[in-house]
Amino acid sequence: ALGEMVPVGDLFDVIADGDEPFTEGMRHHFENARRLYRRKLLPLLESRNRISKEDAAARPDDGAARAFRADDRLVKTLLLAALTPEVETLKNLTATRLAALNHGSIRTPIEGREGQEVLRRCRAWAAEVGEVRIGDDPVNPTVALQLSAVDTDGILANAERHDNAGNRQRKIREVLFQELGVADRDDLLQRHELLWRGCRRSFEVIFANVRGLPDESLATRGDACKVIVDFPFDESGHNPADDRARLDDYRGGTAHTLVWLPAFLGAPALRDLGTLVKLDHLLAGERLRDYAPHLPPADRASAREILRSQQNQLRQRLVHHLEAAYGVESPAAGAGPAGDPPAAAECFRSLDPAFTPRPPARGNLKEAFEHLLDQMCASQYPAHPQFGTEVKPAVLRRVHEQVARAVREPEGRVAIDKALRPQMTQIAVPLKLGEMGETHFVLGRHWSGHFDRLAKPLTVAKLRAAIDEPQRMALPEAAANLVILTYADKANLGFRRHGGPWPAALDNLPDDLELRAEELPDEDAWTSAIERAGIVFGVTAASPLRNAGNVGDLAERLGAMADRADVSNELHARLTELAERLGLDGERAARLRTARATAALVQALAAGRGKERIERLAATAADTSFEAMGASFRKAADVLESLRRTKWALFESLERLADGRAAAAGRLRRELAEALAADEYVVALGERMPELEN
Repeated sequence: ALGEMVPVGDLFDVIADGDEPFTEGMRHHFENARRLYRRKLLPLLESRNRISKEDAAARPDDGAARAFRADDRLVKTLLLAALTPEVETLKNLTATRLAALNHGSIRTPIEGREGQEVLRRCRAWAAEVGEVRIGDDPVNPTVALQLSAVDTDGILANAERHDNAGNRQRKIREVLFQELGVADRDDLLQRHELLWRGCRRSFEVIFANVRGLPDESLATRGDACKVIVDFPFDESGHNPADDRARLDDYRGGTAHTLVWLPAFLGAPALRDLGTLVKLDHLLAGERLRDYAPHLPPADRASAREILRSQQNQLRQRLVHHLEAAYGVESPAAGAGPAGDPPAAAECFRSLDPAFTPRPPARGNLKEAFEHLLDQMCASQYPAHPQFGTEVKPAVLRRVHEQVARAVREPEGRVAIDKALRPQMTQIAVPLKLGEMGETHFVLGRHWSGHFDRLAKPLTVAKLRAAIDEPQRMALPEAAANLVILTYADKANLGFRRHGGPWPAALDNLPDDLELRAEELPDEDAWTSAIERAGIVFGVTAASPLRNAGNVGDLAERLGAMADRADVSNELHARLTELAERLGLDGERAARLRTARATAALVQALAAGRGKERIERLAATAADTSFEAMGASFRKAADVLESLRRTKWALFESLERLADGRAAAAGRLRRELAEALAADEYVVALGERMPELEN
């Protein structure tokens, strides 16, 4: 309320001109406030407004005088707040409250922006006077003054020799790379990755004086992309025109190189840079103790806080200087680049005649940099898909599984689980493999029509090259492999290397593989094999459609069953031994005949591949029945374990009984023979043998 009647800043002068009824401690603080005002704040305000305090008082209606008076009131309000921290009205001052307490002093073209204008001014002061402290809140930070008797200007002056061209260059590089989002490893050439349209793209980044670069540094090899960021300053006698002239003289041929040519920093910006270099040196480790050995520990800690505050604000201001120099932001009044800034077309030069960079939209350095990289990629890879998510091997494998399912269906249409639908939309659709509806994926024909026109024989290398026709897609290798595998699967093509089959996979598709038409079993053999695979091995075909993909899938799954041949062989051998030992008729024992047929089938499947496995399964005759063979195969391990646990000596002792127990013994021997002779799916030995044993 007081601020609406009398600007609070004016109260400082009222108190300063009074009788000073202060305690000794208060008088000390007030003297520090006066000293800070006279030595730092007042000269700063006079310099920024280009008018002295006396002239401002003599010409109160002058525009510069009004601006000075507004700044002076803000500064004095901060001084009062520092002197009277217990006063509620002056606690935790924000820029908005500063403006309100000096109502009418700050005017902006748009009403309600007074707080933003006050904050802008306070940040500018903080970059030059470390005692001005800005809080960490990015939206509405507090503003305060730190009263101290420490002469930080003298400490800074002691570090003057560290403000040199090399340190300035290193500081610019550090700040610039951090703002661009480029990892700085202190090498001439940096590697930078960008996630572009779902794929990782790598760029070479060089921060150097373009004027002195040889053609070899400007050139690129193959598909490599390079960005050269020029210095925003140079030795005396040189200007940005020299850098542009160097590019005009380039004779290295076409290169995928973008050169970012800034305007040179003006005197205020260079002065800020020099101060920041000194502050960085002073505040590293315990150097402050060496540069201010005369200060007691408490004052040294106070000095560190003041210098740290100034360092933070100076760095932020340097970022704004760089944004202006590199054409991202309009320069602030009085702190812009030296000379007239170059036209936007001169800031961004490409050594590739096919690429003309457009000036990035205003934002920050990182956004501008990424916009430029986006333009480079779009020019070099005009047909690159717009993937909706990052293309990773795990995602491609899941998409491949679903696309392969669609290939095996007669109409190329499959239902997709809800969790997988986004990935099909984000990966399979941009790859032109098909269309994803609300619940179903439908296989497309784009690549069939594209690849079918190629001259035979087909190789993986030839298909990779064709993917980039008529315009480059530049797919990651695994994504290109997905396209090739899907085409081969759909066209019933197998992969061969040096005449033999090749286990093609997303991560295993060399360029020298040749694609040849796969021989398929006839329809009757395929139908019989599907039926028998389910009955004997419990293997269900992915689809009844007879194509290379389905045939290969079923053959592979049958091969996995054939890996259990040892168990089937062991069961056959054990049953044969028992038949001889117990005097069983092997030709009448269904269990033994079934085990023999099952072992033979499994061995035949293990020895074959692909179509051959399918045909061998289709040609197999069941000695008993396929249902019996299925039970024998699935229960082989359990039956063997039951036979191992059985006490055979107990059963053999039955033959020696000749007394009144002989009839019962004979009955038990017959029941044992019946159990061993019956198929497993008729009599389960795991249950029957313990009963007979008991």
